[in-house]
Amino acid sequence: MNFFQTLILRKGLIWPVIKGLLAIMMQGCIQEELEFDKIKSPDWSSQWAVPLINTEFDLYDFLKDSSTIITGEDGLVALVYENKDLISIDAYEEIQIPDQECDMHTEYPLPPLPSGTMGSVPLTLTAGFDTDEEDQRIDSAWLKGGSFRLECHSSLNKDFATAEFIIRSLIHQTTRDTLRFIMDIGNPGGLPEVMRDTTIPMSEYILVPEPDAFQNQEIHIQAIIHFMADGNPDLSPYYLKLENSFVSMDFSRIYGYLGQYSEIMEDTILLDIFKINEEGHFTFAEGSVGLKLKVRNSSGVPGRLTAERFTAFHQEGSDSADIHLIPDVFGIHHALPGQEGQYVFTEQLFESPDIHEALNISPYRLLLRLKGEMNWQGDTTVFNFVLDSSRIQADMEVELRLYGAVEGFQVSDTVSFELEPISNLGALQLNIWVSNGFPITAGVELLLVDSTWQVVHTLMQLNDPLMMAAGVGPPPGLRVESPAETLSAITIADEETLEKIYRATWAIVRVRIETPPGQLVKIYPDYKIRLRAGALVGMKP
Repeated sequence: MNFFQTLILRKGLIWPVIKGLLAIMMQGCIQEELEFDKIKSPDWSSQWAVPLINTEFDLYDFLKDSSTIITGEDGLVALVYENKDLISIDAYEEIQIPDQECDMHTEYPLPPLPSGTMGSVPLTLTAGFDTDEEDQRIDSAWLKGGSFRLECHSSLNKDFATAEFIIRSLIHQTTRDTLRFIMDIGNPGGLPEVMRDTTIPMSEYILVPEPDAFQNQEIHIQAIIHFMADGNPDLSPYYLKLENSFVSMDFSRIYGYLGQYSEIMEDTILLDIFKINEEGHFTFAEGSVGLKLKVRNSSGVPGRLTAERFTAFHQEGSDSADIHLIPDVFGIHHALPGQEGQYVFTEQLFESPDIHEALNISPYRLLLRLKGEMNWQGDTTVFNFVLDSSRIQADMEVELRLYGAVEGFQVSDTVSFELEPISNLGALQLNIWVSNGFPITAGVELLLVDSTWQVVHTLMQLNDPLMMAAGVGPPPGLRVESPAETLSAITIADEETLEKIYRATWAIVRVRIETPPGQLVKIYPDYKIRLRAGALVGMKP
């Protein structure tokens, strides 16, 4: 409900007059005179004067439910419409550590030792580490979930033997110790192969893949075979095969180069002030519309946003107008090392060559589509980091400073109406006095219809302004110099008209607002409307 519909319907220029009149008459409350001057009445045999309304409104009374209202630096009232989280890129959804299946194999001889002597053989096994994208590089990932499973196959035929494993790529988050464990691979039965396995939760470990000479990432496992020489034959070379798997790895934070990724999001901003418009339009003066995108980024990844679409829609898409934003591509700030978990902010102001033309269709919603691109430059030497909570959020803000013109802007509403016949009521006159401190004219049409939706009576017409526009001073201020006073009277002076009104079950109210032709106006927060209304009631003898 916009400013002027609120003025007519919610604040009560019509219904309190009629309903209040009936309530006062039924209670037998009689007043000798109205509290405003210069009211002429028909020649009735007896009359009551009934005051109904004496009140004052300012702009905040009418607009407080439809948008955020601010007073700008220039002193003008502005309506601010904002969509929270218009675009949101969550790093946890965009960046994944894929499961790894690493098979390693090596062969080794045993050193010749006397029986009963302990010996050891150090081995290093290596396997590649895959990333989610080809150009990603994970320097370290702090894990909060997942598991590491190692399955060991050994052909060693010694009665007593162990394999000590050092997983250099897994470091404990608290102690900073490298993961180390021992498996019993003794083979007293002389089997061709011994198999052992273990599974270790990784929720407290840091995954640190190692680069090779070509900067490819690898997993290195050191294995030390401890054995006791015995009388079993030496079948060298022996083999050690490892089947490793890293699964379901969830990270709390991750460092490295996280590759290029993008997300497209779109949402709408509702402009309540236009939502109920039936015809006519607003014209906003140059510089009266502000467009701002506010971005919060808690990821340590360079990014940019592209405005792919910004479209104004009237009602449910009947009319639309594309709005071009300048710039349409812009970079956004990102967190730096030491700012993990913190948001950094970017505010981007836009200009638009066609925003004013788009608003001329009185759009009730604006659709914005943004494309977010991370690491769009493709520089793999850039250092990135993200937390599982890292995200990019963007809010679009549209500020409409009330500086412009209104032409034939019309709204309507239908409300129930019921007037019970009142004995001895011969005629009545409703008198409405308005002192208008706004530079805007308002006309009202009030149609009473019966149960078949046939118009039975017209109480007010659009061509008879209920409020005349106040005069304004010279630019640049364009301030109202003095309010405009209007006195309106609605007279029902015969029984036939009253009978028609008694048949009415609905009332159709139309409101049309306009500024003086060819004139731009400015709305200031101190503008007010004073309203007084009353009735003269003629009674039958």
